Amino acid sequence: MFTVAQIWQARILAVGVLALWFALIFAGNSIGVFQTRPDEGPLNLLLAALAPIAVFAVSYAGLAGFRRFVLSLDLRLITIFQSWRVLGAGLLFLYAYNVLPGIFALPAGWGDVAIGVAAPFYAMALISGKALPKRAFVTWNILGIFDFVVAATLAILASPGPLGILAGEITTEPLLFLPL
Repeated sequence: MFTVAQIWQARILAVGVLALWFALIFAGNSIGVFQTRPDEGPLNLLLAALAPIAVFAVSYAGLAGFRRFVLSLDLRLITIFQSWRVLGAGLLFLYAYNVLPGIFALPAGWGDVAIGVAAPFYAMALISGKALPKRAFVTWNILGIFDFVVAATLAILASPGPLGILAGEITTEPLLFLPL
């Protein structure tokens, strides 16, 4: 079991790592690291998205202390945090104004909205202490991950590069520029 001080140290470290990752992504985007020529693939963007997942997976599998920390996290807080995904509605607005293609914006936007709208209900169920159907909660989490994978895949397939086999007149290129 962790002491209160160890838990706070781990939380501060986790927030620091996430803040550093965000700062690096923001700075990289500001200087054009993720912008590629039409004949190039989005390798830098792919690495930026997959590296944190890989580091997490390796750390979880190989470091018992990290695994214990992750398993000690407050599931209620993690669940309510998913509410921010309602901002995926912005993708729908960008589609409506012909900034992003429907092949990407519609499934990504509606998927985010659905997960974000459901998050407070799952969080309230967890907070209330009432029995939460495990199958429904796990399904909701899997759908949230699936939405992320589909959105990332469609963003690449609708991009103006060699992998953009679904790209049309409107592509996902605006996602490479701030503030998107």
